Amino acid sequence: MPRFHALKLGQHPPRGPLDGPATAVVAFGPPAGPTRGPGTAVDPGGRRGRPAERRSVMGRGIVWVLALGLVVPWNADAASTLVLDATADSVLRYAHPDQNDGAAEQLLLKTGGGIVRSLVGFDIPSLGQGRVLVRATLLLTITRMEKTWGSGRYVAVHRMREPWVEGNGRVDEVSWFRGLKPRPGSGEGVTWNCAIDTRLGDPVADCATGWAGGTFVSQLTDAVLHVNGMAGAMAWDMTEDVADLIAAGGEVSWIVKKENEKLKGGKVYYYSREGAAYLKKPALGPRLILEFD
Repeated sequence: MPRFHALKLGQHPPRGPLDGPATAVVAFGPPAGPTRGPGTAVDPGGRRGRPAERRSVMGRGIVWVLALGLVVPWNADAASTLVLDATADSVLRYAHPDQNDGAAEQLLLKTGGGIVRSLVGFDIPSLGQGRVLVRATLLLTITRMEKTWGSGRYVAVHRMREPWVEGNGRVDEVSWFRGLKPRPGSGEGVTWNCAIDTRLGDPVADCATGWAGGTFVSQLTDAVLHVNGMAGAMAWDMTEDVADLIAAGGEVSWIVKKENEKLKGGKVYYYSREGAAYLKKPALGPRLILEFD
């Protein structure tokens, strides 16, 4: 069962070289021109809640091609790129605070009818000294989006501060690929009330200290505008959070949530790693793209 040990900034748990879930090392070529608009990553020079400075990752020389289950990075400098699949993900539900959703085939965000947030985690392999990280990009691919986003809502990503366990429970709402039935799960798993609920089979919080929907860094790492009609992969800039892990490696995880959870409207589903595995299209699951100089 994937377990995530949230790292303090600057902390590097030792790991063997390239022993994480890396799926590809590729090169890439000519940059695209700058673009602005919704559904884009935030410019590192002016992000953290300043919409005027938000622009697409294409403006920083990268194009994502989703075809035949592959993600192909493209950049002029032929820099090396490492593509990592998520090693854990789950859904946190305010309305079902003691239910685990670690086996969900979709991740979910919404605010009306009870806040719902999602978690994604990655294992960064040890790459040793001398590797310069240019950019780290989190990709989540939309499965479906309700037309309730109005003028648009920002979806924010924050780095987690506490360990959590994915779990094997499932709630029916995010398991629509093949009509899976809900199940409470067994053993340990993350819930809205607990980072690690030690007994998923019972309807109470089995943890010494609750975390009320996740303990995370208050300053968001990046935010992306979502509007009605969006589809495909959404990209967030995670460079600041990942840079301190490149030499020694380690685990990193994030919570994905509506930036303003007081605003109703706006519901979106993304493929989880389980959903991508079921469809035999791993590129649809949560991915972290690391680009090096």
